[in-house]
Amino acid sequence: MTPAEWTDANEGPDVALLPTDGLPPRETVWLFGKTENGPLSAHFSLHEFHCRCNDRGCHQTLIHPRLVDVLQTLRESLGRPLPLTSGFRCKTYNRVVGGRIRSQHTRGMAADIACASLAQVEELAAAAQKLPAVGGLGKYPARLFVHIDVRPRNHNTTPEMWIG
Repeated sequence: MTPAEWTDANEGPDVALLPTDGLPPRETVWLFGKTENGPLSAHFSLHEFHCRCNDRGCHQTLIHPRLVDVLQTLRESLGRPLPLTSGFRCKTYNRVVGGRIRSQHTRGMAADIACASLAQVEELAAAAQKLPAVGGLGKYPARLFVHIDVRPRNHNTTPEMWIG
């Protein structure tokens, strides 16, 4: 079931007061049980965003819909798969992997995307930087991945950027 098909009467995110069209407001973070699966967009499924803690720390997944929109837009514009290595992280797993205390991953607002080459890291980062919804952008050329998050931009015209 896709988010567009959700209603109060059927399966969907566990959020309070779903609007009549079945979709949570865009500023609401979607909440799913960790055993749930299904499409979130044309190219991304819920299972890609689940915490990889192996049930040590959580039983739910948070996903901000703006993150799904950004990833889908990037997938379509680049014309290639964007394999997620990390989506939502519970606080326990975030500590295990050395994530920041206030990581956007723990809020359902970030994803790390694997790249096959340094050229793909640069291509993905350049494309993400142009999207207004991207608030944080980290390039990790030595580990061949890009971090993208949808934090607010704080009145800046470009996302917060770093190289790890």
